[in-house]
Amino acid sequence: MERIYVEIRRNIKKEGVNGMNIKDTKRQYKKIAVLTLICGICLFMPNKMVEAAKVKKVESIQRIAPSFYTRTIAKGKTAYLKVRVLPDDADNQDLKWTSSNKKVVTVSSTGKIKGIKRGNAIITAAATDGSKKKVIWKVTVGIPTTDIQVKETTLTLNAGETYEINPTVVPKNASNTTLYYHSEQEEIAAVNQKGVITAKAAGTTKIDIDAKDGRSSAEITVTVKEEEKEQNLVLNADTIKQNGIITGGVYDNIVVDSSVGNIKIILLNTTVSDTLTLQGGGLYQVELMNCQVNQVIIEQERQNTSSVTTAQIGSGISNSYPSAAIAPSFITKSGTKVEQLLLRGNGEVHCLENSKINGIKVDASEEVILAKLENMSGTMEIQGEKTAMLDLISCQLENVTVNGSVKLHDEVTEIGSSNIKKLTLSGEKGYWTIDTAANSIVIESDSLNGYAEFSRSVDTITNNGSNTSLSFVNGSGNTNAIRLLQLAGYGGMIRGDKSVSVGMIQVQNSGTIIERENLNNPQIIIGTYANNTIVDGELKYPGSIINDSIRNIIPSYFQV
Repeated sequence: MERIYVEIRRNIKKEGVNGMNIKDTKRQYKKIAVLTLICGICLFMPNKMVEAAKVKKVESIQRIAPSFYTRTIAKGKTAYLKVRVLPDDADNQDLKWTSSNKKVVTVSSTGKIKGIKRGNAIITAAATDGSKKKVIWKVTVGIPTTDIQVKETTLTLNAGETYEINPTVVPKNASNTTLYYHSEQEEIAAVNQKGVITAKAAGTTKIDIDAKDGRSSAEITVTVKEEEKEQNLVLNADTIKQNGIITGGVYDNIVVDSSVGNIKIILLNTTVSDTLTLQGGGLYQVELMNCQVNQVIIEQERQNTSSVTTAQIGSGISNSYPSAAIAPSFITKSGTKVEQLLLRGNGEVHCLENSKINGIKVDASEEVILAKLENMSGTMEIQGEKTAMLDLISCQLENVTVNGSVKLHDEVTEIGSSNIKKLTLSGEKGYWTIDTAANSIVIESDSLNGYAEFSRSVDTITNNGSNTSLSFVNGSGNTNAIRLLQLAGYGGMIRGDKSVSVGMIQVQNSGTIIERENLNNPQIIIGTYANNTIVDGELKYPGSIINDSIRNIIPSYFQV
């Protein structure tokens, strides 16, 4: 274009206007005018386009406080809704604030809202630069949350573990108690909207908990440990061939197989975080010194004891057990601590020299269990359809519960060495032979058609079972005295031999038969609802008192 313009000027200059006819001259001037106009436009428009390009409009409006769509405010209270206009250098960042219901919520030109009365309103913040960008909130006038309470503010989890937060929203009657959960680093620990955290990989992250009414929040710091591989140790005929000491190890599980034979294994300064298992039917011995063990299980091949009958158990056939069984021995010494001992098979357990076994469980679900326990304390739980036959030596047990049949025998014949503070017996057709002293024995109400035999002194016996009979005998030449016998269950027979001293019998229910003469003539009080009570073959009426003067036949250690 510039070349044409220059050429025309050259022609005019060369030939002059007079050298051309009028028509040519007009045509040349028209060209000049058109070219001049085009050149002017080309020079002017780029500047205008640059000017237009400099105007930046709003691309989006983001909520900052609260960041959720919903917000709750109390009546008469005020709060600010805060936003961020993007891009940050937009030319016109002015917003227009409006309320869909000014009778419920009002809003100022700066985003300040005020609750007028209970209800809901939509608050809108809209761009004024023509971009049509906006953001809205649903504002509720009601009861806002004031706090989110969590049980743990810091957690340590293993990879793959889960944890449910279960937070508490305060107050409970808040208008909106919905919570939002968010993990800052989901590759370390993720959280779903039910509040369940799943540990994924080693590291530390934060879990944010926000009330969706925009008023409350909480935070939990989660540390995920690297996944640790189990450290297990198996001792068998291939790994240990003679008496040996294992020292200073940290293991998840240790298993001792019966194939080790008749040897002694000592664990010294060893930690077992899960289970130490004694298997098989071997006569080996495992001794722990200054060890920390979560659980010990004696689980072995048992001899055939299924043919032992309850009658044989009651007659004391197994006073020599557990020597008749092929069973391992477990000994704790010198500061060893075991959280729980589980007997699933025959065995001997000796708790010596400042060591501690916190809890004992005996599982006779499949076979009769024969075991010897020495110096035990704490609690013991016995259960199963078969019978547990336990020989006690110097055991001082706080609480023993039995659901099934059991024989408890104090190995110290004359004076006895063991005592149980509270012994609870239960189970249908239970057969209980109690040859150990106790402070209190309770037969539960779910006991039906059971039989209990007592051959050591007991302070109080309460029988809540139905048709459950009690027998009192003097075994092994020891003293057998019962201070108080309470009969609260229906039916059953009470009998014994003349060497047994029973201080008082209280009959509280019907159908009981008592052989008083064979109980050294105790005082008997028959309750007002105790019908059909028979004493020494005679029917006694409710409210009767037999032998109203209590004889001094109770040992001094039972006197009040």
